[in-house]
This record gives sequence, C-alpha cells and structure tokens, in this order.
Amino acid sequence: PESKITQERVRTIDGLIDEIIQEAKKGDEITFLIFSDHGMTPVTEQVDMLKLLGKTGLKIGKDYLVFLDSTMARFWFNDKSASNIIETLLSDLKCGFLLSDDDLKKANLPVNKEEHGELIFALNEGNVLYPDFFHKNTLVKGMHSYYASEYDCPIFAISPYFNIKRDTIKFTDIMPTVLKLLEIPPPQSCEGESVVGGTSDASD
Repeated sequence: PESKITQERVRTIDGLIDEIIQEAKKGDEITFLIFSDHGMTPVTEQVDMLKLLGKTGLKIGKDYLVFLDSTMARFWFNDKSASNIIETLLSDLKCGFLLSDDDLKKANLPVNKEEHGELIFALNEGNVLYPDFFHKNTLVKGMHSYYASEYDCPIFAISPYFNIKRDTIKFTDIMPTVLKLLEIPPPQSCEGESVVGGTSDASD
C-alpha cells in the first residue's frame, strides 16, 4: 500500500475524481459520494501457521481440520484433546488472539461453531498467514479485513444544499448518509450516523 506504484495509481485516480468534481459543480442539485471498499495495512510479519501446527504432533484430517485465510485461522476438531492442544498453542502466540463468542456477537457475526469454526484465531493488524489457502507462492505486501481494525474510509460529497460534517467516516456511517440524502429514515439497527448536516447556501 505504500509502494511507488500504489502512489502513482492514487494520483491518477485523484485526477480523475477532480475532473468529475469540476463537472459536477457546473450542475444543480447534484450530490454524490465516492468511497473505497476497505483500507490496506502494510504487512510487517508472516506467520507460518502450518509449521506451528506441525509441532503439535497432531494430524490434519485425522485430529482436526483447519482453514487458513490471510488474517484468520479456523479449526474443527475430532476430539477434545486435540482442541485443548491447539487452543494452548494459539493462546501463547503474540501475533493474534482467539475470538470469543462475545467478540463474534460484538461484530454482529453469528456464533455457529459447526459452520464457522470451533476455534477462530484472528491475527493482529500487520501480520498475515503465509502460506494460506489463497497465497501459496506469493508474499503479499498489504492486507485488509483484520478483525480488530476500524478503517476510516475517505468520502467526498458535493452538493450546494447540504453541509458535510467531516471529511472521513467509518463504514457504518455510509448507509445512514446515503439514506439521509435520499430522505429515507434509517432502520433502528443502523449503527452509524449520517455525516450530512442541514441545508446550506448554494455558494458554500
């Protein structure tokens, strides 16, 4: 995410956005939002989970199953002893932490151990599992989708009719902002808040 290539791409996109903004300013009653889907964190450490698991003496497919994505490891077990051994291993690692049922509920994720994993180990931001089931031959330099991260997402809004409260918002603020512009009341389950304030003069 901090490479020269990325910076060049960002400058190119920034120029294209500026062209759109200049055209939008020529019209009336135009309000639009531009936002990214997620941020990227520079990778500082690779964690070889398969190597660590191999030291336990347990066998994948016989004692347990594991699914490795880039930032999480999920486990299912055939017996309690295997679960205890791997839980002890994961609890001692400094690169991440085990997700509790409360952690899942706090993130509005269903607690379904049979489907999603009896144990879920989440990496700290900046660490990645390598190899994982998506990257076996390529070391990635940036990653996203960390459990504990709160990415602030840049958002641009142009309108002669609304004040924008701040320059950056969280993902949870996007939906209530769009609903506000569409004059639709947000549902009670909505966690964020609109960044669009009251009306303003067309000269603002």
